[in-house]
Amino acid sequence: MAKEPEEVWSGLLVEHIRPALMGRLVQGFIHNLSGPLQILSMQLEFLSFLRQKKKKLLEGVLLKGMDPDTREKLYQMLEGEDERLQNVVEQVERINQLLSAFSLKTNPDRTFIELNDFIREEIIFWEANLFFKHEVKKELSLFPSGVTVKTIYPLLRGAVDLVLCWIIDYGFDEEKVITFETRPDPSLVIAYKGTPIPQQTSVREVVRRGDPWPLYPVLAREIFQEIGNLEFKGNEAIFRFH
Repeated sequence: MAKEPEEVWSGLLVEHIRPALMGRLVQGFIHNLSGPLQILSMQLEFLSFLRQKKKKLLEGVLLKGMDPDTREKLYQMLEGEDERLQNVVEQVERINQLLSAFSLKTNPDRTFIELNDFIREEIIFWEANLFFKHEVKKELSLFPSGVTVKTIYPLLRGAVDLVLCWIIDYGFDEEKVITFETRPDPSLVIAYKGTPIPQQTSVREVVRRGDPWPLYPVLAREIFQEIGNLEFKGNEAIFRFH
């Protein structure tokens, strides 16, 4: 028995309202982590500086009088400590990248955005979705010299996120692959294999038909129209910038 439109939309609201409410806490969570992480980064930088000074001191004074075997063992110990410290530095930088990807950049003005960097950051952000991280193969076809656009970041990110939501929830067949491509015209293309993106043109049309599944791409198109043209061609979403 088919569900009534009110039941369909009520179910959709219940499904999404809890993640939306939880999402309000993300920015505060990131803010609370940023302070301690900044202090940790500064301390690691200072420790790295002290390590290099200590190493030069040992090389210049203490190691000269040692026998070769003892000198080699001490060198290996120092190199091992350097590697471990560098590993910690890299992990802290990784956390910084994650926090940057999750931060809500809300500047309403047009700013210059390098699309290759934007795509890499989006992938880091979306890997919080464990299905996307472990089950979806990500392929990059990025224009080698980069593609820079002057656009509004929240609108770009909002539209891209909605398209990715739809692909992950509805679009895949057995082969779960997403290709991200940047072109110099300038444009950004997200392609996949599976169910074609629906062609409904407005939220009103989606509501009239009573089926909410095309809602994400419709909203993505409406969001993006202020900064460009979003076209759906089968299994491709093509973001063209003004």
